[in-house]
Amino acid sequence: MANRKLENKLLGGFVGFLLVIFGVQGLDTVNPDLFKGALAPNIYGNVQVAPKPIMMAHEYVEDIDVKCDSREEYTMTNCYYRIPLGYSILPGTRMEIDNELSDMCLQDQLNLVMCPSIYLKSSGQEKIFIHENNFRHNTGTKLSIREQRETSRKTYDFNDLYTYQTPGRNIYSMVPGNRTLESGNLRCQDYFHDVRKTDLRCGKVTVLREMGVFTGQKNTDLRIPENFRLPKANFKDNLKRAEFFVLADRLLNQSTYLRQQQNLGILEQFVDMDNPTIYLKDNIWWTGAAARLVERGVMQGYSDKTLRPYDLVSEAEFAKVVANIRGANIQNSTQGPWFGNLVDYWRARGTYIEPQRLIDRGTAVDIMYEALFL
Repeated sequence: MANRKLENKLLGGFVGFLLVIFGVQGLDTVNPDLFKGALAPNIYGNVQVAPKPIMMAHEYVEDIDVKCDSREEYTMTNCYYRIPLGYSILPGTRMEIDNELSDMCLQDQLNLVMCPSIYLKSSGQEKIFIHENNFRHNTGTKLSIREQRETSRKTYDFNDLYTYQTPGRNIYSMVPGNRTLESGNLRCQDYFHDVRKTDLRCGKVTVLREMGVFTGQKNTDLRIPENFRLPKANFKDNLKRAEFFVLADRLLNQSTYLRQQQNLGILEQFVDMDNPTIYLKDNIWWTGAAARLVERGVMQGYSDKTLRPYDLVSEAEFAKVVANIRGANIQNSTQGPWFGNLVDYWRARGTYIEPQRLIDRGTAVDIMYEALFL
């Protein structure tokens, strides 16, 4: 058994070496101006925080999706929406539902905005407005009061008496300045079959799941009834490039609103992407994401005009694209290994990567979570 584990490690290291030598360095981001928000380098022991620019309501009001806590027995609720990472709402912003104003909205360390204490009626479809500087901005969306009063218990762990509440549990976790989530909001085991609150990644994967970035893989265990079958995080599995495209696309959508349809035809430039592969419906889960990344200049593919969707991903490749999505604009090193600048960049922020190692899904969660605070 020990020999087999050693053989696997040697094989994985050799494959990672080949990825680095034959093509990984050819993957580049080509649009350094993609992200316009402020960068806040988190240098451990010497935290430097750049002030976030204000995003006015008229810039985001048509793009936000408003969701509210379910309140079965109360008439007051909290409502939430997200703005692009790196921006801040104007102080004093409030939300209005049916002529009832919330208290002043609060923003966490990322992009989640909570507007607390809104009075809800018993039924009806109510329009949602954002109040800012005495101006009233229509979000263009409505809130179904009836749906809000129908508490969904299927995502709660009934055996966890310490955190289970009916119905007053917030649907989102606010990330405080010290990044330490309250124990009652560590709901990773409500989202994933194979993650528990004792897992060191519980808080990270909770936040990424609620942002819609990391949603897990399908659980095919037939011993579990389908309606109780939670997705699996599969932290130890290696990441394929097709999965990488999807994660990068979702992370980009947290930095800038993507309300455009993908142009799948842009993938025809890659020699390893024949038309059946591109337009096959079963592949749309990743081809759509890949097309958006290429079209927006996040990725070029490799120097030999290939995309290689089924190859495995190295930590260096993943960390570079994720950082550049967040505005880092890391260039390949001109001397020594191409990933020298990349390693130095992440090390200065307290994150150590093994550039030639094939990345697993757990490490991908770690890097994406750290990238949220860049």
